[in-house]
Amino acid sequence: MAVVVDAQILHGIYCTDIGRENPLSDCATTLLERSRDTHYFAVDAGQHVVSEWERVVDWDWFQNWYMIFVQNFRVVELTTASEHAVIRELRTKYGFPPSGDVWLVRTALSDARSGAFGSSIILSEDCDLYDPPFKNDAAYRAKLIGGRVEGKLAKYLRKRHDIVVASVSQLLAV
Repeated sequence: MAVVVDAQILHGIYCTDIGRENPLSDCATTLLERSRDTHYFAVDAGQHVVSEWERVVDWDWFQNWYMIFVQNFRVVELTTASEHAVIRELRTKYGFPPSGDVWLVRTALSDARSGAFGSSIILSEDCDLYDPPFKNDAAYRAKLIGGRVEGKLAKYLRKRHDIVVASVSQLLAV
């Protein structure tokens, strides 16, 4: 199983590591440690996902963390396609915004289409990957992140492309 990690998850790891309050639903560091031997961690060959990670944390901290991550975890680089048809459908039908999140979807699609690593997971707590029109609805967002409801975009990705969008707390509960 391959996991594509959203930048906000890395920001949560960073906050926890430097002693700030964890903004995520649970501890992402614990999740990564538990997943070390059971999951692959996918990034795109163009390094767009990694660049997003780098932008949300301190540069020096990131350089050290990423070196350790690559050495100790099963990180795979995947060649991605533009996936114009899928991205267009996500935007027009589900309100998916034009943002760096497109690279999470492209990377997960590349993994899912290859079949090399089994199912694909996008690890995120960003409402844009669950149900974008409800991004500002705190109560609904809590239900999405808690796994009590499945957003329309997340449901589409799961049913049509074998990609699960999950939060830290959802994956720790498995």
